[in-house]
Amino acid sequence: MSYSVRQATEDEARELPALEMDAAQAFRDFGLESIADDEPWADDYYLYFLDATRAGQVWVAIDDRDGRVVGFAVAGEMDGQAYVAETSVRAAHARRGLGRRLMTTLIDWAKRDRYREVVLTTFRDIPFNAPFYRTLGFREIEAGADRPELAAVRQREKDAGIEIRPRIAMALRLQDGAD
Repeated sequence: MSYSVRQATEDEARELPALEMDAAQAFRDFGLESIADDEPWADDYYLYFLDATRAGQVWVAIDDRDGRVVGFAVAGEMDGQAYVAETSVRAAHARRGLGRRLMTTLIDWAKRDRYREVVLTTFRDIPFNAPFYRTLGFREIEAGADRPELAAVRQREKDAGIEIRPRIAMALRLQDGAD
């Protein structure tokens, strides 16, 4: 199979919530049914994706055979650094390197925009979470006083009940980032 990765278009923003729900089914294998069963939190959830798309911070993986969106990565900024808000790949297209391609595209964006690091939060022991990010060079970090926005995200995750299994914050230091 052949895939392309590129910036998302505004028309594709409506597709991303359903794709996210499809990709979340992988959490069932790890006892995280609550994540797999979580519905988008609002009828206009796609507006989150639309806003990020308009900001140039959403990339999609496209199945070159039919032009369908099969994965995405969403970035943002947190504590003055690039932030990985989410990556998702449809179950039928998983384990083909699309997550890695989406992440390297996001990392390249962060380098171009001269961020010093890319940060994210993730599950510590789920293979397509922290172990995967470690293969890209991410390392565990503390979300302390020097990272107030990241600390707030970690607290919101705990308050929302997402921390069913241990979650961590991670960062990738960018050699070409701004000083």
